[in-house]
Amino acid sequence: MTSQSKNSHSDKVKILMVAEKPSIAKSIADALSGNRGPYQRRGVSRALPVYEFTTDRFLPVNGENEKKQCLVRVTSVVGHIYSLGFDFDSQKDKEKKNDPRDYFRLPVTKKEEGTSSKLRVVDHLKALAGDSDHLVLWLDCDPEGENIAHEVMAVTRRAIHSNGSSSSDSASCIHRAKFSAITPKAIQDAFSTLEEPDPDLSR
Repeated sequence: MTSQSKNSHSDKVKILMVAEKPSIAKSIADALSGNRGPYQRRGVSRALPVYEFTTDRFLPVNGENEKKQCLVRVTSVVGHIYSLGFDFDSQKDKEKKNDPRDYFRLPVTKKEEGTSSKLRVVDHLKALAGDSDHLVLWLDCDPEGENIAHEVMAVTRRAIHSNGSSSSDSASCIHRAKFSAITPKAIQDAFSTLEEPDPDLSR
């Protein structure tokens, strides 16, 4: 993207949308970008394309008589960002780490999934969130999708809340899209009825 085009977006509200995999990110961008379609560019992770387009249909910042132009960036993860594992490094006697009885005493730690680490998913999301005012979560609407949605929030929340701090309620900067099909109509309907994420659904 040229410096001139970057400057033309400086006054727009910037929205980051995150899907569960690249193919769904493309479907979302195609469905919401209109006849002109999205512009595709690379992000930090070369495996995760970023699709950009502008819209005045983002309801959280547009009232009945207001049509703010927003810059939308759509990207994805590749499933779970984090997994749980046992902290073998905390053992005093490292030679006993294969004793099954140890699993009842070992602390559980959160670590990056191997694929996500290899593809630099966390760095990719943080870089995009650092220049975004709102986050829209487009993860599958099932328990696993809710867990991944909250993993995305954990990575991006601080930057999104900082950029959107002009809002009286920082939680209003994070939105959940609810959809049951990857069709243009289902995606457009979900975009027009965004909700707040429900942490209880990820437990």
